[in-house]
Amino acid sequence: MKFPQRQIRFFATLALGAWLFSLATTTATARPTAARLQESGDNTQAPAGVRVARSVVGSKGEEKGGKYVVEDIRTLFHLPADKQVVVYFEWDGPPVAHHFQGTWRDPQGKVVATGTFDYSTPDTRFSGYWVLELSPGSPAGLWALEAQIDGQPAGERTFQVTAPPPPPPPAWVCAPLCSLSTST
Repeated sequence: MKFPQRQIRFFATLALGAWLFSLATTTATARPTAARLQESGDNTQAPAGVRVARSVVGSKGEEKGGKYVVEDIRTLFHLPADKQVVVYFEWDGPPVAHHFQGTWRDPQGKVVATGTFDYSTPDTRFSGYWVLELSPGSPAGLWALEAQIDGQPAGERTFQVTAPPPPPPPAWVCAPLCSLSTST
């Protein structure tokens, strides 16, 4: 797939194991876009001259007409049915070179991955997304992706991951070891 010269693609994917966190591939995508506002962003302070235009969370997305579109906007994900979480941001800011960073935090607040990239934005509207891959053993709870531009907070999105309840203990069936019968 060929992308216009104005676009640059990096991918940040994090695979989570039941007890171990292992970084599979690092990715993030940033590119200018003229996408319209569909959902309000958050109130996190951004660097001078940079404003969060919007941010969305979902489980899948794709390139459509030169823009990245999250196809199922939501913030609740169920294990093991959901396999990934996509967090997408759009910012308004000066069309200059920026340093982007996305930091994933698990429900305990622990940093589990950080992806960075540099991009010179030719437009005043630019965007990026990060993908977190889930496994059946991923911790349940409130997760967060913290975005930074040029070392300053530039947005945070949270989402909830739920795990199925543990299976009930086996039902014990008591069966007689032998039957007592009298026959004459």
